[in-house]
Amino acid sequence: MDDILISLSSLLYSYGTDGYKIFYEDELTEVFPEDLRNRDTLEAALKKLVADGCADVKYVRGEVFCIAALKKYEPPEEIESQNAVENERDELDEPKLNANRVYIYAAVAAFLGGMLGGCVTAIIAAVV
Repeated sequence: MDDILISLSSLLYSYGTDGYKIFYEDELTEVFPEDLRNRDTLEAALKKLVADGCADVKYVRGEVFCIAALKKYEPPEEIESQNAVENERDELDEPKLNANRVYIYAAVAAFLGGMLGGCVTAIIAAVV
């Protein structure tokens, strides 16, 4: 999708940023790959460009689009996402014990220790 956004943004930007321009659907979709040249792809790409502040759509009437290019689309940097993935891996590798778990483990260990001690005492009393 980034390739489509870059191509469409470059086309819009090539007409200048000094106001709204009229485009026909065929003009806009000709920068798309052959299998993606349809209205749905165009509308999705325009929505993304508008959301990112790269373009503004004034109106759409049939196959006529009135669009202003605001800036060129720049895809998000992959370096940040790679760092986020590495940080997630580091977090997953470190086991975390919260306070409730520590208390539960201590209580279970004390209960089992008491049972074992009681059994040993009962065996000794039975033998003696």
